[in-house]
Amino acid sequence: MEDPHLQGVFGIVPTPLTLEGEVDEKGLEHLVEHCAASKLHAAVVLGSNGEFPYLTFDEKARVIKRAAAAGKGKIPVVAGVSALGTRESIELAGIARAAGCRAVMASLIVYFRLDFASIKAHFEMLAREGGLPVIFYYFPEVTNLVLTPDEIAELAAIKGVHGAKITVFNRSFLKKVVKLTRTELWAVFAGTAFMMRDALEAGGAGVLCPVPLVAPGLCLDLYHALQKGRDQEARKLHDQLLAAVPLFSGLELPSAVGASLYKALVIKPYTGVSERMSSGVAIVKEALRLQGHPITAVVRRPCPPLSPEQAEKVKAGMKSLGWI
Repeated sequence: MEDPHLQGVFGIVPTPLTLEGEVDEKGLEHLVEHCAASKLHAAVVLGSNGEFPYLTFDEKARVIKRAAAAGKGKIPVVAGVSALGTRESIELAGIARAAGCRAVMASLIVYFRLDFASIKAHFEMLAREGGLPVIFYYFPEVTNLVLTPDEIAELAAIKGVHGAKITVFNRSFLKKVVKLTRTELWAVFAGTAFMMRDALEAGGAGVLCPVPLVAPGLCLDLYHALQKGRDQEARKLHDQLLAAVPLFSGLELPSAVGASLYKALVIKPYTGVSERMSSGVAIVKEALRLQGHPITAVVRRPCPPLSPEQAEKVKAGMKSLGWI
């Protein structure tokens, strides 16, 4: 990759909230330091699992500043600057630049229908005026922005847009994006740890996901095995990781069945956007809380909190994986 800071295992940091539902800055600082101590390659705040759609502008600014301060000298911090409007994205990028963030990550949430020229102009302006390398965040099931791999490749040609997080649960789509953007030295990341193997084997840069916060050793071992071409070891580690599919997807299935269904899903021919995704951030927070991290599992409304029954299933899933 052109920039060594834009490759590897990036942890998506959830935004901790107090029992009263306010941003817990001490908890946030702890999670960024946890990413550093775990030797992840970067910490990312205000991704989907950072609940950015439900935080105010001032709260997002506080998150960016506190995370950047916590990571200074320890780990690169990438700030999510996704928004409905171009101006807000640029303002958040300016805050991230001033705070010392290494890059920004941005999806475009679509309300009115946009033509591709308008979409491209949004990212051109963000890259030009934001002042930091941009990672394009593509997650059509939640943003309502639907592009083809060829259109994503056009975004790769924008100066200052250095890569993409592709959260599309389909191997052929991911591989096509990597193939089309290789000439731009783009850093293409899988949007889920469960597709890290697919991304790296295709020539991608790594993964951007919350799972590395919960299982940093497993995710890093898989990344290094893939980087060094240790295929047999990588297959075993990948299968271990897939055992966590039911935990993070909310499937009411045994781990072996969930893993098999996931494998079948990602190899199907790509047929376009599926139904809108549900939030799993409460699961991530509860998993981290169970591991002893000083945060709550509180989420910002309208995200649904875990029921007592769901919390028990998270606990059982974490125990079965050996993660608590």
